[in-house]
Amino acid sequence: MSFGVVTRVPKSVVSFEPSNIRECDVDLIGSLARVANWPAETHGSLLARALYQAKMLRAFESKSGSKLRIIETHKDLQKFLH
Repeated sequence: MSFGVVTRVPKSVVSFEPSNIRECDVDLIGSLARVANWPAETHGSLLARALYQAKMLRAFESKSGSKLRIIETHKDLQKFLH
């Protein structure tokens, strides 16, 4: 399994109807960050969003009781497999 980090959405937002494509200048992930009570620095910074999501993933790993392991390097993978 892999985890992706979402820091922004494409400028063209597609609705459920293929003919309805519109330009969007609103920072939708920034709005989501505000609503989800993410730290203020994530509201306007792509880097801060990525770092915050990585921090959340690390917290999930800590609480998982070793059911979730983050593998970042080849060495980590080898250690996990053996």
